[in-house]
Formats: sequence, C-alpha cells, structure tokens
Amino acid sequence: MQDTYSDDYIDGLEYENITHRPHILQYFATDMILIAVNVMCWVSLLFIVHTISPWTIAFLSLFTLSLFLHCQYITSMKYHIGIEQLMYQRGLFSLKRDYIEMYRIVDYEESRNFIEMLFGLKTVTIHACDRTTPSLRIIGIPRNVEVIEAIRERVELCKRKRGVYEITNR
Repeated sequence: MQDTYSDDYIDGLEYENITHRPHILQYFATDMILIAVNVMCWVSLLFIVHTISPWTIAFLSLFTLSLFLHCQYITSMKYHIGIEQLMYQRGLFSLKRDYIEMYRIVDYEESRNFIEMLFGLKTVTIHACDRTTPSLRIIGIPRNVEVIEAIRERVELCKRKRGVYEITNR
C-alpha cells in the first residue's frame, strides 16, 4: 500500500513524499512454512487425534497467536520517503523510528526470492554511511513500483544541495 503526503518544492521542482507499507502478501512470503505447519497441526488435532491434551491446545493457540502478532507487526511497518530523510517506523506495543539522511545513502539493492516472485513482490535494500542504520530493508514492495529511482533522485538532490561529493578509491 502506498500513500502520499504533502509535496515538497526544492529548486522550483515538486517532489512527492511517499509512504510505503508492506503488502499483506509479504507476511505469507515470510512465514509460509510456519503458517502451513500451524494449519496442519490444527487439522490433525481436530480430525485425526481422538484425545486432546489441554497443553496441546494451549501450545497451538500460543503458536497461532504469535503468527497473528507477526502479521500485525509486518503490516504495521511504515517507510516514509521524504525529500531529505528516509524514515522507518515499526512496532506493535511500542513504536520505534529510524531515520536515514538522504545524503548518507551510498548504494541500493533490489532482490526477489522465489516466493516473492510468485506473489509479485520485491525487497529493496538501502546501504548508507549511517552508524545506527547502515542498511535498511524495505520489504513487501509490489514489483512494478519503482522505489529506487525516487530515492536515487532525492539522494542526488540532497548531495548537490549540501555539497557532498563521493571519492572512490580504485
């Protein structure tokens, strides 16, 4: 899901702020095996096993609850791509936000594992010269959404604005 917020104007150009939340299919791509095991346990418990221990039901219920909470955690993540900062927010019972200044970003990576390919998703990894967040994975992006281009454009703009030049050692 992608939302937009107010636009920023820099050097007479309009830049749209982008907020991205992981797609719900990312949860299934991440936890598919655990979900399948959980469903098989409940089916075998209800239809195959004749005597059911209360401890078995309690354990399986906790396992199901933990899968549900992990789904809520993934879908509550938020990535906000502003003009000068990239913000990553996460948490269910407490909230944590990490910020990366755009001029600190040095590299980008796009990857898709087999399950993400089946669901039409991708993961973008941002590498930065930041002590607290040297790399940030933006998960659950639909494959046709071009996030890297938007970030790259803002990185170049911020580097020019601050006079930051990259020196390579070859």
